[in-house]
Parts: sequence; C-alpha cells; structure tokens
Amino acid sequence: MDLPDPRARPETQATIAPLLYCDDDQKVFLNGRIDTLECFASFRTRLQESRRTWDLPVPLRAEEPQSLRHATWRSDIVFRWAHGADRPAHWAEDWGDLAEPGGPAYNFLLAVLARMQDFEAALSDSKDPWDSVLERWIDPKVDRDPTMDILVRHAQEHRVRWVDIAEHPRRVLNRQRELVPLSRAQDLDTKCMQWLGRQPGETLAERAGGRQRVLALARFENRNTLENRVFRDLLERTVGAAREYLLLNAGRESGTSRRVTRYSLVQQYARECRRLSLELAEQGVTRATEVVQPNYVLLHDDRYRHVWTAWQEIIRRERAMDDLWRWQRRSWAEFCEATLVMSLLAAQSRPRLVAASPIFIRSEQRRGEWLLHDDPLAVITHEEKGWVVEVLGGNSHDVPDKMKEFGASVWLRVSDHAGGEYKYLPVWTVHCLRPDISLADLVESANEAYRMLRDKAMLVGAVVLQSMLDPHAPMTMLHAEHVTGFAFGPWDAQLPDALGSIGDDLSGRIEAAS
Repeated sequence: MDLPDPRARPETQATIAPLLYCDDDQKVFLNGRIDTLECFASFRTRLQESRRTWDLPVPLRAEEPQSLRHATWRSDIVFRWAHGADRPAHWAEDWGDLAEPGGPAYNFLLAVLARMQDFEAALSDSKDPWDSVLERWIDPKVDRDPTMDILVRHAQEHRVRWVDIAEHPRRVLNRQRELVPLSRAQDLDTKCMQWLGRQPGETLAERAGGRQRVLALARFENRNTLENRVFRDLLERTVGAAREYLLLNAGRESGTSRRVTRYSLVQQYARECRRLSLELAEQGVTRATEVVQPNYVLLHDDRYRHVWTAWQEIIRRERAMDDLWRWQRRSWAEFCEATLVMSLLAAQSRPRLVAASPIFIRSEQRRGEWLLHDDPLAVITHEEKGWVVEVLGGNSHDVPDKMKEFGASVWLRVSDHAGGEYKYLPVWTVHCLRPDISLADLVESANEAYRMLRDKAMLVGAVVLQSMLDPHAPMTMLHAEHVTGFAFGPWDAQLPDALGSIGDDLSGRIEAAS
C-alpha cells in the first residue's frame, strides 16, 4: 500500500493485512501519534535513496476511521477498512461462531498464541525448544501442559475470597423520600415538612388522609456501590477471559496432575464467577461501565483491595489481547518464521540444526511478537549434500538492501560448506482477514514480481505462506514458475502436513541451487 494522495478519502480493503510503503525515511503518523506504526523494513535503493515499509495495526472496530499524516503533507488523510470485522467482545459467547465476522479470526489468533506458548513450555521444562516444539507440532497427540495465566493465579488465591464478598457484600444505608404509614414515620426533612404543610387538615392525622400516609425519609440498604460494581465487572470479565483460556488450552486438559489441575481449576473458577455474578445481579448490583476512580474501600479495605488488584490485572490481560488483534499480521509472520525452521527439520532429507539463537519469551507480547532472539534464528545444514541455510528476519542486517525491496517477512540465506556465494529465498507471510482470499492470486502476484526482479541469479525461488482461518479445511499447495504457495493455519488438521510439504519444497529448491 503506497502513501495515497492526502486529498483522497480512500478505503483500505480488509482482505489481507497490508503494509505501508513510504518513499523516504520520514516518520508517518497514524491517528495523530508517531509511535502507532511499527517499522517493517528500512533500506536504501541502488541510488542510495532511503525507503521504509510500515506495519499497519488492524483497528478493533472495522468501521473506525483512521488518519495518516506525513511530514510533506498539508493535511491528514482519513481511511477506513472496508468489509472488515470487529474484534469480538471479551465476554462474547462464542468467538468461533461463523455468523460473527470476527469470530474465526480471533479463534485463529488464539491458536497461533497456543503454538507460540509451546516454546515457553519447552523452556520452562529445560528442554531444547526446537526438538520439543517440533514434536508437539508434528504430533497433536503429544501431551502439552495448559499454560500458566493470571487466571490460574486468581483461581488459586481468590476463589474463597470472592464467595465471601458475594455472600456478604458491602452495603451502605441510604435514605429516600416516600409515602410511609403515619405510625412508621420517623425522619422528616424540609421538603417532607413542606409537603405536609400543603395537605388539607388541622391535625397530623387529618393531613395524613384516608390512607394515613405521609411523605417521610425511609432508610434502605444499597448494595450497588462502586466497589460492588467493580467486583461484578471483574467476575464478568473473568468469565470471558476463562473462555479464552479454555479455548486456548483445548486438548491439554487430560494427563498429568498439573494439566488436570490448571485446566479444571480455571473451568471451575469460571463457573463460580458466573454464579456469583448472577447472585449480585439479583441483589441489584450492576457492572461498572464508567471510568473507575478507586475509592477508599477499593484501595484499603481488607477484602476489596484484592478486588481492585485483580480487576486491574484482568484489564491488562484484555488490553494485551486487544494488542494481539491489532498486530495479527506480525503474529502470523513470527509463527511462520518458526514454522520454516520446523519445516526444514521435518523434511524427508533430514537436515540437522547446527546453531540457533538463544530464545527468550516475553512476559507479554510486544505488538504481536512473543520471541526475543538474534539473527539468524537458526542455522540448518545437510552434511551429505553440503548446503547450509540461515533463517533471517525481514529487516535483518544480513539481507542486502536491494533484496529488502521485495517486502518479504522472512529470508532464507543459502550457502554451502565450501563458502560459496550467498543465495536468498524470500518468504512472504500473507495474513488474510477474510476466508475468501485466493491462494492462486497471491502466488501469481508473487511470481510476476519475481520475474520483474533484475537480480534473479541471487535467488533460489520464493514461497508464499497464506494464513487459513478455517480449522477444518485441508492444507493447500500451489506451484508457479518460481513460487510455491501454501495455505494453512496453526490447526492440528493442517500443521503436520504443512511442515512436511514446506520442508520438502524448500529442501528441493536449496539442493537444486547448491
């Protein structure tokens, strides 16, 4: 996507997550902020002209207008994502419901997240991440522990406390004016006295009328306080977050005691929170919908200060999931980079991993990415056939600038044991926001771009990896003159076949070029 004419009012077709190409190195503002875009690649042309490519975040609401501003423009341009999908609400009943436009995409993101958390599980068990994760990805039946989550800690620490608060919620005594029997009237304020003075009669009994009622202050207990509204909001948000967690860890709920404990603990905790929320609703407690400014009770009460802390943690979790939705193209690209390493290791020719960057897992994803590592991510070799492959990121310093114009998310740098010249294989990771995108069109477009390149002698072909939102569709592979395309997802029904097919195709291209 090039920078458009600022006088236009374009619509970005929400079919695939686009990149923004800028023909200089100036900053681009999105929605008035300079830090909203993420630099995808920075390079110089053959004429030493600076160029940049930017990742665009997907809005949470498809119809939400966005504005772009460049330093050379006189005004902003405003655009919308046409035919896009909204991010499902955190408390939605079923994100996988195909009737909900954003449901399949959100289901897909949770599946990608589950695959990336396999690295965290392997590292926490002090295992080699590549061998361990490859085993998990090839064989869906391999036991996998449910992930650790803030929900697990909440279930362990607060389950009994929430029951106590729901059964004995804090209440305040309020007063309101209403007609009460004369015998029960105790408190009257100025307005009550004014009302009484306007009634006909001389004595109090006469002024009370035939029903013997007067306007007085009646006391009642009010449970719909700020702290209880925050508590009920916490319970409702917990139910939605638990639904995400259980979907994320589907298939991991049986086996070792740790798996049974974590999964069932969150499952029971969610049911308990739902029950407690309904009980509070029956007592007249509503959810906190306003911006919450904590009161003294939420900050200092022995029971409710835990509510405030847990509520903030759930909000942070939701914001992290919102961020995952915005940067879903980057999540798919990171997953594909790991998939390429797994595919080469799973190829029939059985190459060997000789070096790998140390991997660290972020406590929270950063703009769609979970892994911290250096370039190359991995170095794989085949000793008998003599080739060596390095897996590089799209903006790696080891990729020549003239190659970065290609806009690939991942590069394979190919050489041999004799130290021959480097050759490259670009990998485009295309994330589809809708399920009706044609792999054939993507492959043909990539093949046309390949033919136009002047430095084809430095390339050994190209690969397109298209995301597939449907978990039940089969993995698809298409060949063109120079490019092979694969459509698959992180699903158990597709990933094992995709690993083998991608690995064999890459090995064949590398061997032909060696």
